[in-house]
Amino acid sequence: MKTKESFIARVTSQITSKEAKQLVTSELQNHLKQSERAWSERGYSATEAETKAVESMGSAEVLGIEMNRMHRLKVDWLMMGLLVALLGLSVLYEFLQMTAGSHAFLRQILFVSCAGMILVGMMLFDYRKLKRWGLVLYGAVNALLLYSVFFPSHYVNGKPVVMLGFFQSDSRVLVPLLILACVCLIQDQRYQLWQLVILFAGSLFLLGKSHEVMELLYFSGSIVASLLYSRFSTVKVLILSGISAIVGGSMFYVISSSCLKARLLDMVQFTPSFESLQLQRLLAHTSWFGEATDSVENYELVNRDFVLAAIASHFGWVCVLFVIALFIAIAVRFLRLLPVLHDSFGKQLMLGIAIYYSLPIVLQFGMTFGVLPVASVELPFVGNGVLTTAILLGIALSVYRRKDRHQKFVEKV
Repeated sequence: MKTKESFIARVTSQITSKEAKQLVTSELQNHLKQSERAWSERGYSATEAETKAVESMGSAEVLGIEMNRMHRLKVDWLMMGLLVALLGLSVLYEFLQMTAGSHAFLRQILFVSCAGMILVGMMLFDYRKLKRWGLVLYGAVNALLLYSVFFPSHYVNGKPVVMLGFFQSDSRVLVPLLILACVCLIQDQRYQLWQLVILFAGSLFLLGKSHEVMELLYFSGSIVASLLYSRFSTVKVLILSGISAIVGGSMFYVISSSCLKARLLDMVQFTPSFESLQLQRLLAHTSWFGEATDSVENYELVNRDFVLAAIASHFGWVCVLFVIALFIAIAVRFLRLLPVLHDSFGKQLMLGIAIYYSLPIVLQFGMTFGVLPVASVELPFVGNGVLTTAILLGIALSVYRRKDRHQKFVEKV
């Protein structure tokens, strides 16, 4: 005699995912229970009603194959393709550097290859497992940040850098992981808003000590956006964010060196700098299809703060428009995914990642075309932090991969 247990076991034997098996089991149990009740109301005994309910479901094997197809995790191939193209852009940048006499081309290819594997690995990883590791991750990242600020191996342009084996680490490398840790803490029900503000203030202080103005902006924007989509009151988040910005900005200005203060004032007042004048000169001699040059002045601008200008100089405005379209397509993809996400943790992660990804793009575009003052702005995957940025964007792919499964779980269970 067919029974519910044996029927469900045969159905779930066709399903590969353990989580999907649990979800399908719950679905079938509810459906069979309703079907049994309907047959019982027609006058059948409990045993007969159970048999009829099972028989009405059809072939267990066919149903299991169909359920496996429905609950299979999906890959965002469009986003994956765009990110791979973005990794190719970082290789193109190092190719320009190699042309200028740099020897980092092979090293960048190695890092890009590792970043590609990290993207795939993090996509396959279940991002929801990070929830319970938020405090551990936050402590580990801040410990590394503390070490890099107060015990640096050396300084680059006045900013502390620490060597970890073959890897060079600074605050720009750690900010993606710090954002990930903070979003995990925001999801933790044990913490109140004032406790999170105190925790995040410590990270902001360390970023300020590392003299990374742009990283402060990226981190703050990502965290505020995540808080606005959290369980906390929007009004309280905005008020505390405003107070923190005023107090933190004042403290940052006080502890900054005189050179950094002068640089910040020049940025606010749009005072023309040597870099901005050189940038204008370079772009003035750029055509739609590029105008390759061997002048030293142009090669001085082929650095991580002027990637678009370097590409324009070597390949022309047509190539720049393609790069801009690539970055905008990824940003739009992030934003279009937000409304279809039903897991609050996944939505906060996606929003924080989108802000972290989009801000440097807006600043780089504005800086290149003279709308914003010249500052130290690196595009995603170009420069330091390729591997940690890959972790963050891989998490975004993981969120997409499981978006439908969470919705089915909410609706069925």
